[in-house]
Amino acid sequence: MTWDEELRLSDFFDKNDFIDVSISIGEKYRETKKKMKPDLMSGVLSGPDRVNPYYAMLVNDIDRLLAQLDPETQQFIRKDFLEENPKKWYEEQFSASTYYRRRAKAAEQFVHCLDL
Repeated sequence: MTWDEELRLSDFFDKNDFIDVSISIGEKYRETKKKMKPDLMSGVLSGPDRVNPYYAMLVNDIDRLLAQLDPETQQFIRKDFLEENPKKWYEEQFSASTYYRRRAKAAEQFVHCLDL
C-alpha cells in the first residue's frame, strides 16, 4: 500500500471533529489533573477526590505524548485544550487565519497520536 492509498483519520473526520475530540479530552484532563493529589510517601492517589485510575492513566499518557510532539504543536495543545489560558493568547504570535490553520493541524496530530 502506498502513502496515497493509506487510510488517514482525516479521511473520516473533518477538522472540527478533531477539535471537538481535543476539547473533550482537555476537559477531562484538567478535571483529573486538579483532583490528582499524590501522597509523596506512597505515590498513591488519596483523599476525598480520589481519581478514577483510567483518567489518571489518561493524564500520564497525554503528558508523555506531548513530550514527543514538536514544540509548536505542544504549545497549541496545551494552551487551547489542556490548560486554562486567555481565549486570544495567540494574538501576539499569529494572525487569526494562521492560528486557526495551525490549531486544526495540531488537533489532528494530537488525536492521531492518541491512537483513538
